[in-house]
Amino acid sequence: MAAAVLTSSILRIKASSSAFSKSRRVRRPQNVDGDLFVADVEIKLEGNGPWTLGSDITLIHTPGHTKGSVCLLDKTRRILFTGDHLLMDEFGWSILDQYNWFSVTEQLKSVQKLVELDFEWILPGHGRRASFQNAQEKDTSFKAFLAARGFQG
Repeated sequence: MAAAVLTSSILRIKASSSAFSKSRRVRRPQNVDGDLFVADVEIKLEGNGPWTLGSDITLIHTPGHTKGSVCLLDKTRRILFTGDHLLMDEFGWSILDQYNWFSVTEQLKSVQKLVELDFEWILPGHGRRASFQNAQEKDTSFKAFLAARGFQG
């Protein structure tokens, strides 16, 4: 079982898989400089991913909310942890434009990346969890959201 908490651009992962014997701190290098909270980072992410952590966890670089935003995909349980990247509220999908610290356009491009991934559940940092019956339902849902936002990628 894996659990993740995304805080201050630091991803803390605690998992019982053989790949993790204790909680791990993961951070993209360009976010590390000058940050007192990352002195004990164990894994620095290089490039733009995706990055594999163990046999069942993949981090997907989803810039937009922040330049270094990532989503965590639990491939075994088919769950995508989106943090602040994407959430479901009472009106549907949202990227919370008013809290975007990097680029709304990049965030919409990152939502489009999610169409390619295989998952049944989204567990966001805020808002409601969402589930899909199948890949077609997920893909149609994201494509409709992007079209409503006027995104053509």
